Amino acid sequence: MLSFFGGTSTEWIAAQIDAAVADSSIGGIVLDVDSPGGSVYGVQELSDRIYRARASKPIYASVNGMMASAAVWIGTAAERVFVSPSSEAGSVGVVYVHEDTSAADEQAGVKYTILTAGKYKWEDAGGQPLNDDAKAHIQGRIDSYYAQFLADVRRNRRDRPNVSHAEKFGDGRMFGAKEAIANGLADKVATMDEVLGVMAGKIQSNQARAKAIATAEEKYAG
Repeated sequence: MLSFFGGTSTEWIAAQIDAAVADSSIGGIVLDVDSPGGSVYGVQELSDRIYRARASKPIYASVNGMMASAAVWIGTAAERVFVSPSSEAGSVGVVYVHEDTSAADEQAGVKYTILTAGKYKWEDAGGQPLNDDAKAHIQGRIDSYYAQFLADVRRNRRDRPNVSHAEKFGDGRMFGAKEAIANGLADKVATMDEVLGVMAGKIQSNQARAKAIATAEEKYAG
């Protein structure tokens, strides 16, 4: 159902990454990124998996349209991030939306009887206003996710300029291609075809290096 509506699960992406890393016939991985983001669940785990996989094979991200919010958390885990000229990246942050329909319900004559067990079980339920305790707790959860988000982007892009400054990329705004590069979220403006060409060159270079090492080891062994 998710894929039918244009979504992609973190579990599916993780499985594809694992399969590509394990396949000896695959020399490199290119992530085709076009996403407005989504739920936070599973995103940190996928970012970690891609980051670890960089040690096994070159992984590039190619932004074709949008790399926003959760997609930044995932996409920046690639070894290099390319963004096409008309694409954008950013929206780094966390948002929670609570809908209070109590006034409308009262006007419509709708009343709810809610039975719970657990002091805070229904504190953030939709349809009612949030009290101060509930707001504080939810804000704490949001801040925690946001801190982890920023920490992982800094780790993913640790050797890029400006990425240590959260205000450069973590203010929730979207950036055009050149701005995304200036703020440390991407490395170069390039189309998917150009990215594939760069990856092909990287694979050939790695293969040549591996062949040279193998030849040297054979000579030494002999």
